[in-house]
Amino acid sequence: MDLNSLSPYVRVAMHSSLTAPFLIRERVIFDYELIFLESGHFRFDYCGESYFCAPGDVLLICPGRPHSFHCLEGESIRQPHVHFDLIYDANSPSVYVSFKNLPEFSEEERALIRPDLLTGFLVSIPLLNMPDSSLLRGLLFEIIDIFQTRPEYYPLLLKQKMLELLQLVFRHNLRERTEPSAEDAVFTTIREYIDRNAQNNISLEHLATFFHYNKFYIAKRFKRLYGISVIRYANNARLEAAKRLLRETGSVTQTANQLNFRSLYAFSRFFKTNAGVPPRTYLKSLHKSAPPDSGLKK
Repeated sequence: MDLNSLSPYVRVAMHSSLTAPFLIRERVIFDYELIFLESGHFRFDYCGESYFCAPGDVLLICPGRPHSFHCLEGESIRQPHVHFDLIYDANSPSVYVSFKNLPEFSEEERALIRPDLLTGFLVSIPLLNMPDSSLLRGLLFEIIDIFQTRPEYYPLLLKQKMLELLQLVFRHNLRERTEPSAEDAVFTTIREYIDRNAQNNISLEHLATFFHYNKFYIAKRFKRLYGISVIRYANNARLEAAKRLLRETGSVTQTANQLNFRSLYAFSRFFKTNAGVPPRTYLKSLHKSAPPDSGLKK
């Protein structure tokens, strides 16, 4: 993840209470949600794991991850929270907060799920490691106040405060950074190679031949270093390149050609497998949210 690319967009920021007994059934959200548990206790289920949350805990829910909230022993809770995108784009203002589960999504709704840049880079999702959560609480309350009062230049103020909040989260939750070994430096080069060649289908066999390493060793070491399989990383890079080209060209055929797919069918199958929707549906969602002078081809 390139920290220089961060441009947070605050979608919703609010104080919130859930009165016992409560249940927020399993759902998937389109964006990130950060929650500070101010009072009360509850059980939080996330991607098949259960977490018992107490006052002072901080939760980070990532896009596309199933989760639910469960009341404990009749306790009400106060949980100020913020929904946000890590990187603003043309779709950001049109995305809303979801209370539906993934199987209930339409193809258009699946296209709204934002890229998840943090899973694999933070060590303690969803329950964050925050030694002094009072600092985060203060920043979150400032964000909520700015969002609700809308002072002059409030979008810039929200970005500023969100970057401060993210810096605090990253300081305590980024995977440990140690001096890289010579072999780790090679894997940095492999990752950069994938980023630079996102227009191509990069296989383990190709990487093994190009970098003169055993393909099984590459797969194991890459997953350990970056928390994601090398093929998933390559597919994500190619998917983001496809989304960028679709936004720029407005053409599925042109995008498939520039990404060197064998056929339009192969590109459509790749895109739907990795994005959850066909490329034409993704394009349609862009047209719905784009301003009249966006330059998107109809």
